[in-house]
Amino acid sequence: MTDETESPDEGRIKLKLQGNGYIEPEIQEEDYILGDGMLQGEVLQPDGQWLDYLPDPELQKRRGVETSNCVGFNTLENVEILLKRKYGGVHNYSERALGIMAGTYPPGNDPHKVAETIRKQGLVPEYELPFTENILTVDEYYNPKPLPESLIQRGKEWLFWYDFKHEYVFDKGASLDEKHRSIIEALKYSPLGVSVFAWAQDANGVYQKLGRDNHWTCLVGYKLGAYWLVRDSYEPHLKTLEWNYDFGIAKRYAITKHGSTPKKNYWWSRVYRRLGGLFTK
Repeated sequence: MTDETESPDEGRIKLKLQGNGYIEPEIQEEDYILGDGMLQGEVLQPDGQWLDYLPDPELQKRRGVETSNCVGFNTLENVEILLKRKYGGVHNYSERALGIMAGTYPPGNDPHKVAETIRKQGLVPEYELPFTENILTVDEYYNPKPLPESLIQRGKEWLFWYDFKHEYVFDKGASLDEKHRSIIEALKYSPLGVSVFAWAQDANGVYQKLGRDNHWTCLVGYKLGAYWLVRDSYEPHLKTLEWNYDFGIAKRYAITKHGSTPKKNYWWSRVYRRLGGLFTK
């Protein structure tokens, strides 16, 4: 499903086979699931609406290069929205660097693995490794591999400032009603990463699920009983999904800042990076 194609339009459903990059995770017994009390959090948006905190949109496919990095793009969408809501300002991190750190490559990656990569290795600013105009192949996008030590240290610096955690919103055995109740509750704490079928649109422009999940996107709001809203890495960036949409997997995220100063090893890391790795901390 790497090529974008449209089915014959009979005035009812339009298909654009666009999803690329989602690999379904296997929920393990030790994984956090909403309601088990393992991941604490604060209610940030009691109405579950996150539209006021959206970053600038970014495309996972540019100049014909399909990165298969939807999990990286849309997990970072969640992170950047959550940081803006909690701490203000504009936050922009490199999807390309995250993809390399997480081992992403076509056909894609697992959203749990990508989230664990952030938790353990941190994030790199976008300007350090952007999706530049001269990148014309997937191999060029996922290069340098592995990341140089200077960028690895940049990721560690992020961890000196922030703690990042994540949990599943529901178990795989949940009914549609159970999923929707859990999603509405989870949206009070963060936007959500969700798996979807990309993309099938009805005559009213509302997206439906007509096949297995093949894409990871960012759920940012809803109108009760009417629709869900996602912010996506394919155009149009804001999409309306039908209310009875059956999301296969959903994750919520939590970020806590280490007060006004980072962990003490942050400063040693900066010295290390500035001196080019002549010594280790």
